[in-house]
Amino acid sequence: IALRRLLDRVLNRRPRQRRVTEMQWQQKWALRYLKMIEFLLRLRIFLFLPNQFGHRRPMILVVNHRSALDHLVVERVAHYLHIEHLLWVVKMSMRRAPWIGESAKRAGCAFVNRGEDTDSDLKRVREMATCADRSNSSIIIYPEGTRSSDRDSQKRRYRRLMDPRIGGLAMLLDRLPRYRLLFVAIQWNGLKGGRTVLDGTDLLEKDVDIIVWEHERRNGESPQEILDEEWERMDRILCGDEAYPSSKREEHQA
Repeated sequence: IALRRLLDRVLNRRPRQRRVTEMQWQQKWALRYLKMIEFLLRLRIFLFLPNQFGHRRPMILVVNHRSALDHLVVERVAHYLHIEHLLWVVKMSMRRAPWIGESAKRAGCAFVNRGEDTDSDLKRVREMATCADRSNSSIIIYPEGTRSSDRDSQKRRYRRLMDPRIGGLAMLLDRLPRYRLLFVAIQWNGLKGGRTVLDGTDLLEKDVDIIVWEHERRNGESPQEILDEEWERMDRILCGDEAYPSSKREEHQA
């Protein structure tokens, strides 16, 4: 992949080909980095995936955001769902992040302002959806727009989740009707901090459950109805009020 990535730039290959190479490069390094983090922090990661789950159509993955390591954890999910081409809706500040920001830009990810649904943000999401459709790429979106915590939970509608924003997801559902819709709940058991990379001790020796299920879209169902239904379900799952809807498939421990 490293050689192909270099040749893409030197030979000025087609944008679609360069984006696909960049997405594969990102996943390869994310999985390696996660393996190192698992070893250093002694994490145990458990995947709960649907039974009899096909992998033919591209997907929209709707994920809660709890820790600084969620991006890496989601790449593990994508790998086990046989997703090689993956685009992200990411916060605008990541555009300036060393290496990561430039790579996300080359892949065609959408940079948006956190906590807002501006016209310019939705335009970038729409452009990314067009690129994804052409390259058969899947998409990940964090509707919360930021990492959640238990602080100020009394002021929120949900106990373990931030109130989600609908704009980006609504745009994706409108532009990508053939895509499967998956919800991914990341459960960091016993985690108190972990919001940034500086909270490494908070992440030490944690068990991480990743629960995946599919929402079958119904005729006439609005994006807001979908998000309300599944976000409430995710909150119940994270609070322990509802059983995991998927079976445990794998345990990963370095």
